[in-house]
Amino acid sequence: MRSDIKAASNKTGPYFGPFKKALNAVEGLLQNGETVAAVSSARYEKTNGVAAVTNRRVLFVRVGLLGGVKTSTVLLSAITGVERRGGRIMIRSTGGDTELSSVSGPQLLEAAISNGGTTPAAPLDRATVTQPKPNKVEAGHEKALAEIGRLLDSGEITPEEYAKRRQKLQAIMDKA
Repeated sequence: MRSDIKAASNKTGPYFGPFKKALNAVEGLLQNGETVAAVSSARYEKTNGVAAVTNRRVLFVRVGLLGGVKTSTVLLSAITGVERRGGRIMIRSTGGDTELSSVSGPQLLEAAISNGGTTPAAPLDRATVTQPKPNKVEAGHEKALAEIGRLLDSGEITPEEYAKRRQKLQAIMDKA
């Protein structure tokens, strides 16, 4: 198991049964340059699995009884807010809301999402983190962020090119 996945899972594990199978599947689902900041066992759409926050996305992995792996993804660039209530996390995004329940280590998962897929120094101690609704100017930037995230995910640009484009876009957003 990769060191980043192991370090993240050690904070919320140990993992057994279907959770361990899902955790083991995470490494094979990562793209070049993708790193894991946080991992948690969770339920999504009434199915047990593992939620992994990477530097690009929130990835939910579940393994069926016959070993088939199913995934769901929310790109970090599309996330507009995250709310934590007890063991539940609601991820608000331009593509709709995603709810994870029975989350182990919900504070760590929330903090990693809120920190843009980086490993948090400490879990957030507040129950809700949200970003303001974008105005018309910000909505165009949000679409541009989603587009460069899509280009990165599809392999059309390198992680280095993604970082450059995101930095340029952030500079434009800071001026607006």
